[in-house]
Amino acid sequence: MSSLCPILLLVLVAACAAPTTAVRPLPAPAGPTSQPTTRAPGARTLAKDLRLTVLESYRVLSGGYEEAYLDGLAHDPELTLLGIGPADVTVGFSPDASVLVRIFASGEFQLVSKSLDVRLSRDLTVGWIRDELSYRMTHRGLIVSIPLRMTAVYERRDDRWILAQQHVSYGLAEELLFAPRKDGRATWRPLALAGVTDKTSELALRPLVEGIIRYDSPADIRARVDDAAFVVGILPGRTWSGGSAAEGMSPRAQLGLDLATRPVDLRIQLSRTGTVAWAVADLVVEGVRGDRAVELNVRASWVLEHQGEVWKIVQGHLQVPVSREEIAQAVFGASRE
Repeated sequence: MSSLCPILLLVLVAACAAPTTAVRPLPAPAGPTSQPTTRAPGARTLAKDLRLTVLESYRVLSGGYEEAYLDGLAHDPELTLLGIGPADVTVGFSPDASVLVRIFASGEFQLVSKSLDVRLSRDLTVGWIRDELSYRMTHRGLIVSIPLRMTAVYERRDDRWILAQQHVSYGLAEELLFAPRKDGRATWRPLALAGVTDKTSELALRPLVEGIIRYDSPADIRARVDDAAFVVGILPGRTWSGGSAAEGMSPRAQLGLDLATRPVDLRIQLSRTGTVAWAVADLVVEGVRGDRAVELNVRASWVLEHQGEVWKIVQGHLQVPVSREEIAQAVFGASRE
């Protein structure tokens, strides 16, 4: 209240000093300038706002503020969330969405950003981000940090950034990745079971995305990759960027060209302006590695932007989903519980 007193005092003094004669009002400007105009926020402001939005989502998740996190999600059937485990997939808004980021059912945790990168579409209506996260928790009196990778797509709606698609993964070491696994298929929840449907407007992009998956023509994919593209790899610490990003866009490119890759389920979603698309897919990778047959379930996501007359690939994220038991074994050497 005290900060308002000088302002109120100035207003009262000005009122007392005003002449008693009537003051003729100024005529209103003619034409369209009669309405006040506001400048749309620029790219720098929007990128900063998106960065703050992402970091705030980490904060509320770490603090257990589930409602605040859910408020930042798209409340529509197109929301797609991919989590760490084989069954961690949600299509359409769900009040249980936050569990996809939680590794273990019990105990407090904290999400810490290690290398958040924010990019905006040319028309400034969509943003895509990538980050390396430190999932920190206490185990037997010690603070443990579990490395996670995250990519996401946000749309600008009603002057705020809304999460439309998210992909969180844990990189499993190569010797564990190709070792016989206990429950990969038993707990796998395909995208189709999550209510995925394709729209007619998205069908034109299917051949392009399927070409990325099969990786039959690396030269064509290289021509489609944006100069600033980035790919999160299946193995821990493996990333590709810029001109080399095409080498990581497909499981075949990452794990070996003698492995065939086929899509089981594929979903493609367009932004409201139609300038950006994001795709998610369940894939099966089959082949021979060394003297042993290999079959992996892979979950992947990509972001594409319409630039000029062509669609360019701007981001990719591939993972082999990992069960909580496998993470506990890798981090603690045994089950956490």
